[in-house]
Amino acid sequence: ARHTLGMFEIATGRGRTERRAWKHFMIAAKAGNADSLEGMPHAYSRGLITKEEFEETLRAHKESLDEMKSEQRTRADCESLSKEEFEALSKEEVEETLRAYKESVVKMKSK
Repeated sequence: ARHTLGMFEIATGRGRTERRAWKHFMIAAKAGNADSLEGMPHAYSRGLITKEEFEETLRAHKESLDEMKSEQRTRADCESLSKEEFEALSKEEVEETLRAYKESVVKMKSK
């Protein structure tokens, strides 16, 4: 919803409205929205957000994604792959998926 509000602000005007749009995008990115995060480097280079806001948004986005990881999601992602899709994965992708799965199992057991 925040990403959509930001898009609306961009579509309806410039100036103060553009700064307000980036505030919406930052909130969406902090909640894990990848589309909102994509424009952050552009906004920073244009001076629409500060370095501190950019860094804070990146950290919060990563934390949000980490919180969304779970053993069930990782298992479902693995199980939803067809044999062809699984075989097309690179060694690094398989290792990353296994690492994420193991981390999620450890976190779930520690709760």
